[in-house]
Amino acid sequence: MPFVEAAPDDLMGMDMPAVALIPVSPCDTFRLLHHPQREYNGLDAYPMRWEKRAPLAWALFTDGPPGGLGNDIPRNQLTLSPAHWMELSAYPIAQFYKDHGLDRDPNDLVIKQDLVSYYHALLEKLDLASGIREGWTITSLSSRDADSGPRFELEATRSGDSEIQTITANFVIYAVGPRTLKRRLDVPGEFNQPYVSRHYDHWDDFPGQRVMVVGGGRSADWAATELHDNGRDVIYVMPQPQERHLRLIENSQYLPYYVRINSVLAEEVRTIDTRYETPVTSFRDDGRVWINS
Repeated sequence: MPFVEAAPDDLMGMDMPAVALIPVSPCDTFRLLHHPQREYNGLDAYPMRWEKRAPLAWALFTDGPPGGLGNDIPRNQLTLSPAHWMELSAYPIAQFYKDHGLDRDPNDLVIKQDLVSYYHALLEKLDLASGIREGWTITSLSSRDADSGPRFELEATRSGDSEIQTITANFVIYAVGPRTLKRRLDVPGEFNQPYVSRHYDHWDDFPGQRVMVVGGGRSADWAATELHDNGRDVIYVMPQPQERHLRLIENSQYLPYYVRINSVLAEEVRTIDTRYETPVTSFRDDGRVWINS
């Protein structure tokens, strides 16, 4: 690739405006450089070398802990990618496994608890923790006169005590991921009934015998399967039609828990009570949930 050949010592020296015009996005360009082949071939096979130089003055404002959406995935759920495809290349995940005495294959799908632990270890390894300001939300962004210093002014508000902080910057990177707002049902009782949890991590967090799972995506599929296999009576409520859910299951048979839920739903006497095209209308007292089937 001519852009790479023109910047053999520093990829950030590439002609970025020209890179942006080629039919491969800049993000995918760097990904292809980092992962020229699908299989992990050892620590000596990486085509990029990292070295530490004088750091820029930077700050990362985030409303959640390092690891992003990975923190919301159930504890033992498999992610959708091999471990080495989820890494940041300055700290190969194979090196993380070695440093922490973990017997893992970087070609295997990584589970959430290993991935989040890796991201936390990466911060320590690269000495990045001091620049991360967790629990802050950017509430305003405005441009400034470029001739008088930094080009942007940002105002951030901290959750909890509503402290406001103003900073200036020459560059702003907007990197909030595919979803900026957490999903909600907007029905009565969603936030004030003690039996409603907006997060699923592990089956033993729910000691009751009957558990309703509301969702229809991968994390909900994992929760319904894990709860069922640990003896819970599961009512699985989904707003989507049955065909869409079965299509997701069929397309995900490379994941062991989708093989399992497929076998459960195929049983003559179904042991997971699925309710399709069924929105929840309210969460009421004493564990009573009203649905519109």
